[in-house]
This record gives sequence, structure tokens and C-alpha cells, in this order.
Amino acid sequence: MARNVAGTGLAANSPMSEASSPSGSQASVGRPQRLPTLLLLAMFSVAARYSSSGAPPPEPGQMWTAGDSYMEDAKAILDSTYAQSRPSTCQALLLLGYREVGIGAMAQAWLYIGMAVRMAQDLGLHRNADKWTNVGRTLFTPTELQERRRIWYGCVVMDKYISTYIGMFDPCVSPRITNFDLVL
Repeated sequence: MARNVAGTGLAANSPMSEASSPSGSQASVGRPQRLPTLLLLAMFSVAARYSSSGAPPPEPGQMWTAGDSYMEDAKAILDSTYAQSRPSTCQALLLLGYREVGIGAMAQAWLYIGMAVRMAQDLGLHRNADKWTNVGRTLFTPTELQERRRIWYGCVVMDKYISTYIGMFDPCVSPRITNFDLVL
């Protein structure tokens, strides 16, 4: 039985959900692009902090709960879809990490961003795919190539930020992300 996800009107197994997505990048010519539910919930969890109808800012020393319900629903979907690497899951992981940075949960942010980096590497986003072909055809459209680059750049920037913040990155020592051929 499909359940409504955090008041979005979307079921976890809806056509817009991560689990039912036929392709990773979802760029298709002639059809409207659908956002996976996981990515949508991750966006909602960040955006809830900027809503005038959401939870008010917390008292000093308290965690901000705005977006918590979206975060919990996103984590439930992530638990069932993490084994399938997709660009949209990478984006969602980066957003979840960004949200955790925003509420001061740096250790959790480091985990989400690390998961995004590993998934991006699994997808080959760290590689230059401009000349990748399959049966004589280019594998990715220019739009998909740009999307891949932007996701990888997001991974690099967030990894450097969170690693520096929590003291896991020393610029004098070789960085954690070293095996890539995509020009930064």
C-alpha cells in the first residue's frame, strides 16, 4: 500500500519516486522531467527553514526542527534505495548533508556528504565522460554531461567544506578526493 509522503501528495512508490525512476539522470527529450521523491523531500527539508509557515527559529542552544518530517521521510526512502546509485540520489545526499550543516549536526553532514562522494565515484561522475560512447553513439547528452559535472563539483566543494570544518582535511596533505580526471 502506497503511503503519502509528508503531505506532498506523493506516494513513496509514485512515478516521481526514486525507486520507480527508469534512468539515473532522468533527462529525456519530449517528456516532462519528474523529480524523484527522495530528491523532492531533500529539497523540502532544506526549504522548510525559509518558510514563514514552518517552525519558528529555535531558542539559543536548541536544534531547529524545521524540515525534520521531510528529512525523516527522505531517510526512509534512502534506506530502501541507497544500493542503486543514481545522480538524483547523489544530489539528495548533498542536500541532506547541507541541511545537517545548517542545523549544526556536522558529524551527520560528514556522513551524508561522504555517501554522496562514494556514490558519485560509483557513477563515474569524477571522470570526463565527453567521449564515452555506446555502440557508436555518445552516451550522454550535453545537458546530462553538465548535470554530471555539477553534481561532482557539488561533491568536491561540500567534501572540502565539511572536512575542513571538522578538521579532517589538511590542504598540505593530499586531499581525500584525488582520483579524478574531470577538470575542476
